[in-house]
Amino acid sequence: MRRRIGALGVIICSLTSLALGLTASTASGGPGDSGKNPSPRSGGSVSAGPSGSQSLQVHVSTTYSTSGGGGGSSSTTVSGEDISGWVHPVCWYEPVWTGEELAKYMDRGDVHKDERRFGETGHYQRMKERYSDYKKYATDGEGNWHDVHCSSEYMPEGSELDEFFAYSDEYRKSHPAIYVPAGSAPPAPEIPATVLARVAWNSVTIPAPSVDYNPKMSLSGVAEGATIVGYDTWVWASGETPTTVTVTATAGSASATITASASGMRLSAPDSTVSCRGFGVAWSPDSSSTDCSIMFTRSSAHLGGTTPLTTSITYSATWTSTTGESGDLGGVTTTSTTQIPVAEVQTLNTSDD
Repeated sequence: MRRRIGALGVIICSLTSLALGLTASTASGGPGDSGKNPSPRSGGSVSAGPSGSQSLQVHVSTTYSTSGGGGGSSSTTVSGEDISGWVHPVCWYEPVWTGEELAKYMDRGDVHKDERRFGETGHYQRMKERYSDYKKYATDGEGNWHDVHCSSEYMPEGSELDEFFAYSDEYRKSHPAIYVPAGSAPPAPEIPATVLARVAWNSVTIPAPSVDYNPKMSLSGVAEGATIVGYDTWVWASGETPTTVTVTATAGSASATITASASGMRLSAPDSTVSCRGFGVAWSPDSSSTDCSIMFTRSSAHLGGTTPLTTSITYSATWTSTTGESGDLGGVTTTSTTQIPVAEVQTLNTSDD
């Protein structure tokens, strides 16, 4: 006889990260198809997966700043690659008794023995309420009663234990024990919106910023691509430098969408002053202004020939869901370093003044 007194099953108290298995399938697209920005395939069906998990689809779209001449810029939105995988629910149904086993347990007195043995006052009454029509299946040795089991192992990373207890208690109240005839399956469990949000956020890696700059000069005794001391050097986002990343995770009928956005870049470098409030504008002969520039006050000769320009972008992430829930996931910062030769140009003043 399989006898389980507790309805919640084994509670795993170590709060670990989500059990998420992903396989990427490259889709056609543009700059986002680098393997750095995974995105899921459309569709929302739920199917059984490893260890009671459910199928998962994640979709990512990325908006890039497209710098143009004349001091303007626009944006381009593309999708990266599709991701499918699986995610484990926090609570799910598991078989606990055959119909015949439960009836024997309830009617032959074992339930009362357990109540006395474990000091669980009211255990019989709770079992009777939980499995109210157990007599209906008393002769069925093939079908199974299924009851709710939960594990804190599958809560979102960083969750507190009291959050798990609150969620599991509420889930059990709204999900009674059910009888599943032989050959049938219990209802697919729901994935909490908070879990889907964390899955969406964890499934994407935002690439480090890529930048270009102007002027780039060829000077004797200086590395190619040098800029000049005392000159406004324009810096702009290039390549795969997102301004916004949107990630949607779907399991069954529920979806959660993360939106991570940034307002601009932060620049820093030795011997410099910075003026940067956005993602920059690519320089061209027609360009009139930019929102991101740096002026070097000293050549890079004392730094070995190049000056390290550090670019960082902080993305703030929030989420919404089809359940009406929403939240804040904080921020993530990406950083890169570009080596820029900085030269000092000597001039001769021949004025009579």
